[in-house]
Amino acid sequence: MAAKIYGAERPLYDIDIDIPNDRFVDLLDAVSVYIVSGPLRYEDEYWKLYTMTLRYDGWNIDISGAQEAEAFDRKTGKWIACPTDLSRVRIDEVGGIKIPVIDKDDLVAYKSIVGRETDLSDIKELELGKSSL
Repeated sequence: MAAKIYGAERPLYDIDIDIPNDRFVDLLDAVSVYIVSGPLRYEDEYWKLYTMTLRYDGWNIDISGAQEAEAFDRKTGKWIACPTDLSRVRIDEVGGIKIPVIDKDDLVAYKSIVGRETDLSDIKELELGKSSL
């Protein structure tokens, strides 16, 4: 969603929310009926992080721990720390709701590290600076 807020025009695939790692326990009662996986330590070819996935109103919502995330740097072939600096978010209004959104430079930085086709496409569109929401 952050990529769309900053100007990416591709369809929205899911919603990613980063929270402090120690706050998962605070959410569990409120979201338990929506959990489809986790909370657990997740690893794939791009990410190593603590996460859980919710399914709500047809959308996947990935809630991930902000401090301990690692991303696979496709340029160096190594895993690197990729925490979200929650102090650098900005507040945007989406659908009448005010939400914190990752800093644009931080978003571009992690998308540059991971470098999937979608990430590279988002970076190009973000450089245009259009807002689509």
